[in-house]
Amino acid sequence: MKNIGLLILSLFLTLTIFGKTEIIVIKSEYKLYLYIDDKVEKVYEIGLSQSPIGDKQIKGDNKMPEGVYYIVQKAKGPFEGKWGAYLGKRWLRVSYPNSKDAKRGLKKGIITQKEYDKIVEAEKKKIEPPKNTALGGGIGIHGWIEEDWDNNGDRDLTWGCIVMHNKDIEELYDKTPLKTKLVIKP
Repeated sequence: MKNIGLLILSLFLTLTIFGKTEIIVIKSEYKLYLYIDDKVEKVYEIGLSQSPIGDKQIKGDNKMPEGVYYIVQKAKGPFEGKWGAYLGKRWLRVSYPNSKDAKRGLKKGIITQKEYDKIVEAEKKKIEPPKNTALGGGIGIHGWIEEDWDNNGDRDLTWGCIVMHNKDIEELYDKTPLKTKLVIKP
């Protein structure tokens, strides 16, 4: 009974602090819409994957997934490693692959039944799915290198992620709780 009370208090505090938060990405517009309490809070300019048209199918296709996902991890940089500078100062991991992606992957023989089951279970819990399957993974919303990118230039920059100006991702990061719904449309 004590755990249920804590869960209700946690939910109340999350809704009080953040309101009902949802993110909608329209790839064809290069825009990310942040909704709080069913109202557009802010519209952000974004960059997309190097192959922005179409839904992600497999690891390495440089496409961005399309569908309904959730924010399952938040991290602040600077990030280490070979590609760390390209992530900017904030990272919001997307729950790719989801059960729709897994169903397609299983049907085509791209993933195993065990991988499918793990992905479906992760989606139910709104936690990070396996990211090392043949479907790919490690998709997120992140910042960019210090020089940033030009809204009037090439915005097809990533291997499957959504990229934002550093000042914008820092703002979005602060307004986005874990398990926020993310809808990515063509």
